[in-house]
Amino acid sequence: MNQKDTLLRVFSLKIRSLLMRANLDFQDLQEVRLRINAPLIIIYENQEYFVSEQSQRVSQCREAHSVTRDEMKETLEYISNYSLYAFEDEIRQGFITIQGGHRVGLAGKIILENEKIKSIKNITFINVRLSHEVKGCANKVIPYIY
Repeated sequence: MNQKDTLLRVFSLKIRSLLMRANLDFQDLQEVRLRINAPLIIIYENQEYFVSEQSQRVSQCREAHSVTRDEMKETLEYISNYSLYAFEDEIRQGFITIQGGHRVGLAGKIILENEKIKSIKNITFINVRLSHEVKGCANKVIPYIY
């Protein structure tokens, strides 16, 4: 399974379908943002776009697909492999790292205990930041390490 398919598996079937049909080069896709009852947003080639029901990148919010509560719940189930409680430590930090090194930021209602985050409930926002290999980025420092 390639990186694109691995990544798409974490989204609800509807959002997965929209992203698959959007004709995106996943090397240029940086983020996917989901918020309940808000537009589906992507960061693509360093630009923010909305994704329409027709899987088009659009600049107008009113043309975008609106993420539903059920799509958010389904996405959370896929991200956590149906065991969100197993990721409690990561959730307290505000993100989960998934296969491929991608980070999934989470926001919702914070439960505090002794002034420390105990948990996040009612998650209403997910931000998936895609990891990308940057070949040669350490070339300048490697000689100093050796």
